[in-house]
Amino acid sequence: MNAQVQNITRAVNFELRRIGSIRHYLSEEAALTLVSAFILSRLDYCNALLYGCPQYLLNRLQKLQNNAARLVLRVRESEHISPHLQALHWLPIESRIKYKIACLSRAGLG
Repeated sequence: MNAQVQNITRAVNFELRRIGSIRHYLSEEAALTLVSAFILSRLDYCNALLYGCPQYLLNRLQKLQNNAARLVLRVRESEHISPHLQALHWLPIESRIKYKIACLSRAGLG
C-alpha cells in the first residue's frame, strides 16, 4: 500500500502545483471544479483498497486533501482546516473510504 500512496501523493502534488500556478486567475467555483476533477478523483480512485491500511498512510492522503481545500478557499496554513472541509462538504479521507465501501456493499445487495 505504501507504493500506492506514494503514487497518489506524487500525482496529487503535481496537480496541486499546476492548479496553484493559475489560482489567482480563477474564481473559487472554477478552482473547486478543477480540484474536484483532478485531485479528489485521484484520492477517490480505488480508495476502498486502502481500508485497514496504517494510519500514517491515511494521514498523508488527508494532508493532500487539506492542501486542496486550502488551495480552493485560499486558507492559510496557520488556520484550522476542519471548518473549511465542512464548508466544502468534503468528508475526511478515512470517512471517504468507509463511505465508498458502504456504497459498493449497497450496490452489491441491490
